[in-house]
Amino acid sequence: MLLNHVALVSSSEENSDLFFRDLLGLKKMGPKTVPSELARKLFGLNEEYRVIDYGNEKFKFEVFLARPGLPDNKRLDHVCLEVRDRPALLSKAADLGLEIIQAPKGEALVVFLKDFDGNLYEIKDKI
Repeated sequence: MLLNHVALVSSSEENSDLFFRDLLGLKKMGPKTVPSELARKLFGLNEEYRVIDYGNEKFKFEVFLARPGLPDNKRLDHVCLEVRDRPALLSKAADLGLEIIQAPKGEALVVFLKDFDGNLYEIKDKI
């Protein structure tokens, strides 16, 4: 298993730049957009989100720019894990009664697991 990225939420790009780029010295990459349809399917939030990546050769933060005050039960923050056998992990998660959230993104399938405490994990196939 490999940690791919950690996704967090910031109220502004300026705040993100100050913290991740200026304080931590990470390279600013992006931006990219999560379309409202994908955000609705994955996070239950029906709006488009701008995302900025900050990182280096060892790790990446994926920062969603979102207005303050998201509903308590709606989350964008997550940890992304790369696993060798995604179908086997998803089968085991289903057996444990964990919620699996899936949505198409182009030709790919984006997959999230929600743990017993509501934390989100994006699960990618390790390449």
